[in-house]
Amino acid sequence: RDYKVTGVQTCALPISEKAVIPLFEAFSKGEFFMEEAIVQALHKIGEPAKEFLLNAVTTVPLTKENENAAIALIAFKEDPLIPATCLNLLENPDVQKRDSLFAYLLLACDSLKEEKDIKRLQDLSSLDLSSAMKEELEWVLRSYKKSPFTKN
Repeated sequence: RDYKVTGVQTCALPISEKAVIPLFEAFSKGEFFMEEAIVQALHKIGEPAKEFLLNAVTTVPLTKENENAAIALIAFKEDPLIPATCLNLLENPDVQKRDSLFAYLLLACDSLKEEKDIKRLQDLSSLDLSSAMKEELEWVLRSYKKSPFTKN
């Protein structure tokens, strides 16, 4: 390390895509005060991190890693691929049995753009979900109030 590089300059250096796995592992340790910084670093890495997280969130069998990937993917939800993937996962009966995973995937769906996808999201309310998940779903659906497909 160059002794002339200050902490501020070090923070401004680009984050290597090689950091994706160690960052995800650190995120998985559940250190609450580090989670936001880790998600920001993953987002800064960009495409390689997004691809890693998409792979992690869709891996079966479902584990805590799926949930952690879903949390981190929320930072990428403006990419149409993210809410579309999360919506597909929400339709999986195994995912519907895991309230935390379901909730995080649902948060990434609040940026769906296609009316047919919003309708699919609304259709989830007819499923046998826990009352907490039905409330979460209704909260997300309220963000689509202007859509003709949502309840008023």
